[in-house]
Amino acid sequence: MTLLKIWYEIRNVWQFIADTVYHGKAADIWAAGVTLYYMVVGCYPFLADSVPETYNKIVNCPLLLPDELDRGLKELLQCLLCKDPTLRITLDIVAEHPWVIKDGAIVLPKGSCS
Repeated sequence: MTLLKIWYEIRNVWQFIADTVYHGKAADIWAAGVTLYYMVVGCYPFLADSVPETYNKIVNCPLLLPDELDRGLKELLQCLLCKDPTLRITLDIVAEHPWVIKDGAIVLPKGSCS
């Protein structure tokens, strides 16, 4: 069995277990949000002592953001870590987010988020 077939099997099992559809791009956005959160806060947003507890926190607990974070950064993190993948921000919108472009001072090249 090839690695790709194994990945598809894992994805199909996950969809069955979670009773949901896999949203690849939205999952990547979530991962970017977790990474950004870790970079600016210094810890993971929903980490617990075990995988089931972490999963429970992801599903059931609100995203906690330190008060001292920039308002724009907080808004971006909330959009990146939106629990509903169908409502999660897209890369095109992230590329134009005021916190990312520093309110217009930095413009990312078109096509970099495709």
